[in-house]
Amino acid sequence: MDNQSEAIKNVYLHEDGKAVTIIDQTKLPTVTEYLTLGTAKDLYDAIFELKVRGAPAIGICGEIS
Repeated sequence: MDNQSEAIKNVYLHEDGKAVTIIDQTKLPTVTEYLTLGTAKDLYDAIFELKVRGAPAIGICGEIS
């Protein structure tokens, strides 16, 4: 990563532990759109629709369900 780049959080658990914010990976690389997932249904849909991918990201999403 060069000096002009910033680290981007692609998935994180909110401080209150009640929601997860992810980058919708179906929009990449042309658009960076963040989604807030606050219910088990939201999480299920995001995983099913491949909006979040990868074991660590799915694991974080599973934390609140």
